[in-house]
Amino acid sequence: MKKVFLSFSVVLLAAAVSAQQIEVDPGTPSYKATGANLTGDLNVVGAVAMKKAMEIWTQEFSKLYPSVHFHLTLRGSSTAAAPLVTGISQIAPMGRELWDCELVQFKHTWGYLPLRVQVSRGSYNVSQRSQILAVYVNKDNPIEKLTLAQVDAIFSKSRLRGYKERIETWGQLGLTGDLAQQPIHPYSLSDDSTGVAEWFRSRVLLNGKFRDAVDDVPSPQELMKRLSEDRSAIGFTGISYLGPNIKVVPIAEDDAGPFSSGSLADVLSGKYPLTRFMYVYLKQPPDKAMDPVIKEFLTYVLSKQGQEAQAKQGELLPLPGEVAQQERVQLEKFK
Repeated sequence: MKKVFLSFSVVLLAAAVSAQQIEVDPGTPSYKATGANLTGDLNVVGAVAMKKAMEIWTQEFSKLYPSVHFHLTLRGSSTAAAPLVTGISQIAPMGRELWDCELVQFKHTWGYLPLRVQVSRGSYNVSQRSQILAVYVNKDNPIEKLTLAQVDAIFSKSRLRGYKERIETWGQLGLTGDLAQQPIHPYSLSDDSTGVAEWFRSRVLLNGKFRDAVDDVPSPQELMKRLSEDRSAIGFTGISYLGPNIKVVPIAEDDAGPFSSGSLADVLSGKYPLTRFMYVYLKQPPDKAMDPVIKEFLTYVLSKQGQEAQAKQGELLPLPGEVAQQERVQLEKFK
């Protein structure tokens, strides 16, 4: 079987490719200004990862509706929840989903959960911009591919994806030779301020618990160092951190595939399962009409024009057209 992995040189090439303008999915709905005399002042507090996107979206929207003014305070996803709970902000951009503790605090205060709207994919390989994640091993490790169920069985004590057994040695994955009996050394990130480990736990482990054998390291750079020195090691972090003596393991949802190393084409087509999204959260009562300014603004964000505007910034990837349409349908429920 042919070995497929992403090399360091390929990632350098991808860095150049991802900076080019990405075409928006033709299935993304177009936007037409309503002609209404919208007015309002909106406070936007949240992720610095969405700074460029929020700046261009608010600037372009204000050209269409000059009486709408936005006040942006974008310092990090960890700053988003509290202002939304207290009512200081009306829109909370996030480079990750709200954590359970943040959702509990919101629901305790208001009696319902905040409304989550997907507004963009994360970046392809821009650091600190919710880039896609990859599963890494040492370049001398002959593992060729993994399903999400297998990755779950390596990292999780819960095994909620239903794999038949906990995977503790490389031989359980079909490797032979001296590596077959070697214990797998799984690594995670201890500094989860960007939500990488929590996102991985949610997406791959289905909110299961990490095994006690998973060692935490303080940074992606330290993770790369550990992997480069240990043929038995495996870990995950953003695609941009791939360095010499490391390779990306192709991943698939299940045995049927397709298996992908996270090429830009696979991310854009939806084939790569470790692609992240960007969100905004709103204090939206489920039985009340949505503020017309917020609703119109998000309708623009989820349009062809809105997605093109942020894609030109060269950081975040546009939404699939189907997702943009689904999110607009969600907005229409609040009439």
